[in-house]
Amino acid sequence: MRALAVDRLRGLIIALMALDHASAFIIDRPRLGEFWGAVFPVYSDALPFVIRAVSHLCAPGFFLLMGASMALAAENHARGGGDFRELRGHLVRRGLILLVVQHILVNPGFLVGDPAPSPVPGIGDDVLLYFGVIYGLGAAMIVAAPLLRRSTSTLLILAAASIASSTVVLPDPARGGEAFSALLRLLWIPGQTDLLMVRYPLFPWLGVALLGVVLGRYVARSPEVLRRRIPALGLACVGVFVVLRAVGLGDPHVASGGWIEFLNLTKYPPSVDFLLWTLGVDLLLLGLLARVTRERGPLVTFGQAALFFYVVHLYLYGALARVLDAAAPGAGYVAMLGWWIAGLVVLLPLCAAYGRFKRGRPRGSVWRYF
Repeated sequence: MRALAVDRLRGLIIALMALDHASAFIIDRPRLGEFWGAVFPVYSDALPFVIRAVSHLCAPGFFLLMGASMALAAENHARGGGDFRELRGHLVRRGLILLVVQHILVNPGFLVGDPAPSPVPGIGDDVLLYFGVIYGLGAAMIVAAPLLRRSTSTLLILAAASIASSTVVLPDPARGGEAFSALLRLLWIPGQTDLLMVRYPLFPWLGVALLGVVLGRYVARSPEVLRRRIPALGLACVGVFVVLRAVGLGDPHVASGGWIEFLNLTKYPPSVDFLLWTLGVDLLLLGLLARVTRERGPLVTFGQAALFFYVVHLYLYGALARVLDAAAPGAGYVAMLGWWIAGLVVLLPLCAAYGRFKRGRPRGSVWRYF
């Protein structure tokens, strides 16, 4: 039941992520980027902002739940008397597969949808190497796997250092147009340098994954942690966010008035305010979904085939956008919402079928990594 709550939340946020991508593909708007050193998005209407804002729960949730799943896997592996080196190798291989999937399957998927370009810090025109959220997850998994036997206090210190390092290394926004090295891009500074573009550098997202490992350890101890303490922690995160945002701390983009500006936060890299707000809401949702007694359902189906969902939804919504653009260009947000739901209806049986297929493969099969 504890793992099912994780699957439900993963399924929910991946469906919300599909909403953001469907919006970018079908409405043909730029892929909005709340970057540290580029023009910040401005919203004149509430609906486009709400669609974008709910998608902000996705990346922090993915990293948090990945860490929690790693901790739960380590707990089960140790309980069964397994060798830690075997588990570590399994997780490192999965991380490497994610790196390959980013470039072989995910990047071409974005080309199908062909969203309009968005303002990105750095220099360059065409992008040959794009490092998105799947890269970030894979890199964080590879680094976090050997740390699973470290103490909880050590993991918390490393998580804090990872998140803080991004703030320390990040240049002044006025330097957004500079060409930083590929290493700085991959580790800390989102943006573009010539043919390389990075949205999810290793730091501080590794810190979020390590927080997830700590979360998973507590979840493994008792279901009551999910039902009571996790929601309380989520409320505390949201409360601290409200205080920091109100006094102008925790985000380089200062709120200039109104609720949209208050919640319009820096995502690339994630500011302290961004992480407090999104992780707080994710924890509240996790506590709520832990109270669901039903063992199956659409969210569980999506959550247990998340990587498969991610890859397929790019091609599905991208192809749909091409057809709609040729048949009836100029789709609005209301129509897009209908097509988003229709896409989820198509994805549900596909994910269910893939889940059955995956469970039938032997433990070492590459298909089980999806």
